[in-house]
Amino acid sequence: VAKKLGIPLVISLHTNYDQQRVITRNPKNLFKFFKLWYISKRIEKYVLMNADVVICSYKFLVPYAKRNKAKNIHVIYNKVFLSQFSSDNEKMIKSDIPIILSVGRLIDQKNHSFLIQAIKDLDVKLLIIGDGPNYEKLLSLAKSIGVTNQVSILRKIPNEKISGYYLSSHIYAQSLENLGGVSIPTLEAMACGLPVVLSKRDSDYSEEIDEAVYFVDNNPKSFHDAFKKIISNDVLRQSLVTKSLEIAKKIDGKIMEKKEIKIYSNLIPERT
Repeated sequence: VAKKLGIPLVISLHTNYDQQRVITRNPKNLFKFFKLWYISKRIEKYVLMNADVVICSYKFLVPYAKRNKAKNIHVIYNKVFLSQFSSDNEKMIKSDIPIILSVGRLIDQKNHSFLIQAIKDLDVKLLIIGDGPNYEKLLSLAKSIGVTNQVSILRKIPNEKISGYYLSSHIYAQSLENLGGVSIPTLEAMACGLPVVLSKRDSDYSEEIDEAVYFVDNNPKSFHDAFKKIISNDVLRQSLVTKSLEIAKKIDGKIMEKKEIKIYSNLIPERT
């Protein structure tokens, strides 16, 4: 369409379809796998190699874009605005014990079960915000290991109230199964100055957020040990808080917005 109309084409890239094909290569996801395979042969590479600009929402996507012959690649993180996550906002929860927060769809790749197992024998609460096919399974797991009273799952909340849940929490955690990149909830947590605990990646690329993240092996024990250490060590916790806020300022939505405006401006010829 861009070629026919003679206008620039900009691709905003948010996922690595090579990775998605690997994830869906099992009997439960055959339809999705073949759909992604068809796209790779008919559409994917052609569109990426013919785009005037490809904007990647994190560095993890750059090698994938290059493999598909993309040119003029830029990294612009998802726009999270610090002003929306000010400490002046109202807290949504009051608790006498630390709250560990995780935000995201309740699917296998996000391993919320690891976080539920990780809080056993810790004097903390785990708050999960998100919905998905694993909702009942996660509640059953919490009951089976005796942490039902420590686990809350909010399936849906208004977006304007999300900052209040971050500000009520003490640690943000995500256990990701072979998923790269930087999620919007991670950026939101940093904007609120939360220590961030993430599972280690299985690749050697790095992101802007990395120096502020406490990385652990992707298993319940590693998350348990990290939570225990951060809660008991005020110096470590404050260091992670400071680093989160520093990174959030560097990639604030206003800065990312200006970068994107410049890209579009350079594509539009001056009109006389």
